[in-house]
Amino acid sequence: MFTCRVGSDDYLLALVQMLEPESRDGQTRRIDKSLSIHRWRMRNQSQCEVIPLRSVIRGALLVADSKYKGDYFVIDTVDNDMYLRVMAMTR
Repeated sequence: MFTCRVGSDDYLLALVQMLEPESRDGQTRRIDKSLSIHRWRMRNQSQCEVIPLRSVIRGALLVADSKYKGDYFVIDTVDNDMYLRVMAMTR
């Protein structure tokens, strides 16, 4: 997060690295499905975006997968809303 000043106006911005659903090999995919976990992967750093900070609605709790660098699991049990959002994104 950073501030960009243009003239006398300050703009609050964030540099974000997007996530996308990750499909691993068949065995890993079956294990993920049986455990009801959702695997996401960080996009390449060259695909980072700068967004207005006020456009951020909420964050997500992620846990890094120790086996696959760059893979994360979304913790969707934080609240009902997060569960529904993750389910909608992974359909």
